[in-house]
Amino acid sequence: MTSDRDTMSPNESRLAAEALHRRAMEQMALDEYAALPLLEAAYAAADRAGLPTLSGLCARAAVVALNYGEATSAGLHAWTDRVARTAAGMPSGPDDASRRAWWLAGDLACVYASGAADYRSASTLRTLDDLKPLVLNSASGIDDDARAIGALVLFEYAEFEDDEPLFDRLVSALSPWLLDERGRPLYRGRVWHRIHRCAFTIGPTRQRDTQRIDPAAAEGKALEIAERHGLVRLEAAVLAVRGFYANVRQDDAVARASCERLGQIADFQRPMEAAWYYFLRGQACARAESLTQASLFYAQAVDAGRRAEAAPAAQQTFLIGHAGMLAALGRWDEADAIYAELLATQSGRDRDITACRRDLAYLQRMTATGDAATISPARQALLARAEALRWSAFYLASPRTTADFLVAALRDRETTGTVEAFIAGTVRSRRLPARHDYPRRWPWTVRIEAMGGLRVFVDGAEVRFGARPQKRPIELLKLLVAHGPQPVGVDVAIDALWPEAAGDNAKGSFDMTLLRLRKLLGHDEVVSLDAGRVGLDREHVWVDAWEFLEDERAPYGGALFGDDAAQPWFAPARRRIHDRHLQRVRRRAEQFEAEQRPADALALYVSALDQDPLAESMTRGAMRCCIALGEPARAIELYEQCRDRLSSALGVSPSEATRKIADSLR
Repeated sequence: MTSDRDTMSPNESRLAAEALHRRAMEQMALDEYAALPLLEAAYAAADRAGLPTLSGLCARAAVVALNYGEATSAGLHAWTDRVARTAAGMPSGPDDASRRAWWLAGDLACVYASGAADYRSASTLRTLDDLKPLVLNSASGIDDDARAIGALVLFEYAEFEDDEPLFDRLVSALSPWLLDERGRPLYRGRVWHRIHRCAFTIGPTRQRDTQRIDPAAAEGKALEIAERHGLVRLEAAVLAVRGFYANVRQDDAVARASCERLGQIADFQRPMEAAWYYFLRGQACARAESLTQASLFYAQAVDAGRRAEAAPAAQQTFLIGHAGMLAALGRWDEADAIYAELLATQSGRDRDITACRRDLAYLQRMTATGDAATISPARQALLARAEALRWSAFYLASPRTTADFLVAALRDRETTGTVEAFIAGTVRSRRLPARHDYPRRWPWTVRIEAMGGLRVFVDGAEVRFGARPQKRPIELLKLLVAHGPQPVGVDVAIDALWPEAAGDNAKGSFDMTLLRLRKLLGHDEVVSLDAGRVGLDREHVWVDAWEFLEDERAPYGGALFGDDAAQPWFAPARRRIHDRHLQRVRRRAEQFEAEQRPADALALYVSALDQDPLAESMTRGAMRCCIALGEPARAIELYEQCRDRLSSALGVSPSEATRKIADSLR
């Protein structure tokens, strides 16, 4: 039986193929995934009609749809093979500017889909050079759809290759076009979404300030377009990335809301949407340090990605999350197999970063198996590589495992300069939590040096209180330091700082002072208020006085709050720190005496007397050392100084133990 298409004239076949292509492109502007059957039909019609340009455009549009529709990659390899066949027959592409932009964008999308191709190969760079003027030049003559698709693939290249100049050129050239709301809503939304992803990778995480569009504003534009035009699939894609970055920033509220909404609207028949939902669930478990549960969700994300036949570039996020979690759980061989799979399909900077991740897993294994001799230099070398790669997303399996790795590096003597700056940038961009025993070198959100005075550093920069500082917030800060590290009752703080105020007036004064203190410190979370107790949060705040009390090796920096007149609410803490210092000095000096090192012991005793001239036990120790050094006259001199000071300050005489040493010299 003869079909209508078999009796069509060449012109009718061409018109029918063109009509199918137009229908497919109209559908693609609404839902890329739903356009694939129409693109298949249009490709077949164009192929039968002997229209290589049209069949090549259909194949490239399908690759773009699979790359950016974020539903599935099933059939991608078949479409890239068709692109290769049409490229062989038409290496220069179509003459029409808009169609040529689609053609070149599809060629680049094929490069991204392959994963193993070199983004910096001569052919890729030639395609980029041909596409850039079409997209960047407003007078190039291409239509809005072609400009949007060209922008998508160029932004993706900028993200892959960390190409900040290209990103800035694109944003500058496209801003008027985007803000005029030209083009199809879905394509405009995809471009805003890609700007958000690219800006986050290139900008804030590297402390750069070159963007003309804020990443959060770009994300908001994409969501606004999705909601206004009912583009649910676009909303799902934006929510997936929003949740991902919120987890990176430790923003629990945004991460939770994104995951919940994605769970409501995700089409689980589209495997990539399912994969992103499972991945966000895994991230949430990792943030909560529930590593086994996180591993299960990551495994589901990987399975969904494999069902989608996702290209390595699209699926690597899920694979990397799963491999990192397996390494943290000690399942080294399984993690290594995933990294080997990724390395076999990657190239360029992506491959370099995956190699770093694999070496991170090796380091975790070395640490667990006790190979300590080589861990420190290996750790330093890896962090130097990460810094050179500008790896902003540096991460292990969870916030705690990442923080513990970085603090171990800070404790290495070799950590200096750019590596230390890289660690600080990673900690702050990811808001990594600290433990109370982390060292001074950790990039604390707030660092307080309270011994010998009061100096406060926020995000590494010293806070200048000015000529007329806010008295009450600083007093509240001192009270929290003096009573810490445990929180203090709000009623205790009120009684100390507002002893004459009563009732609501006192509580109002406290609330206002707490608000001003949080503003002074720049981060609300550093001062906690819970169940009627207020304190400094030790995940974010380091205080030298607390470290001194808890760590025998910590240096003594002087009296608590220096020369400030003692207040009843911090005098006990000042005395406790001072006494602890004298105890440690005495123990070290007595150890020196036992080791027959009287000169070293004498230096410690004298330094203690400089800080506390009334410390009679230090005088006795110094006298013993002088006797051991054959300096009895100096011992008598020390005794007389002690006697005069005690008489003048306290109206008492030296103790019998001290007099006995002096009497033995007469």
